[in-house]
Amino acid sequence: MPIGSAGIFCNKLYGTGRYPHDFAFLGECMNKVLTGAVLFGLALAVPAMAAPGECSFTGYESFDCDVAADGGGVTFTLPDGDLFVFAQTEDGEGLGYRIAADVKPGQRPEELGAFSPVEGEPGCWLGSKDELKFCAAIAQ
Repeated sequence: MPIGSAGIFCNKLYGTGRYPHDFAFLGECMNKVLTGAVLFGLALAVPAMAAPGECSFTGYESFDCDVAADGGGVTFTLPDGDLFVFAQTEDGEGLGYRIAADVKPGQRPEELGAFSPVEGEPGCWLGSKDELKFCAAIAQ
């Protein structure tokens, strides 16, 4: 994949010595709708299904992460220990959630609103609520 086709995210990968062709970008092939129950189950199952990757999230530089992708969902842990969960609800749209690292039973995740793909940046999504952006790529 040429560097221009993956945008800024790939430029950051080059700085780390990793190359875009070593990663599979998430987001284009997510087709299933996740319900709240499945979303919660996905969040609990991260260690069993996660693969090493490279992530970014508004407020953090690019960071190594373990990315869990299941049907229409992507989950990864942020550098502060919080869990980010994305559930695609339809083609080209999904919902984002942030689950506190110290979550207690019955505590609801923070709803981050709707996200849509960022044109020209494979694996990146932009939120309409607070303009939060995340990118996730699994190392191959």
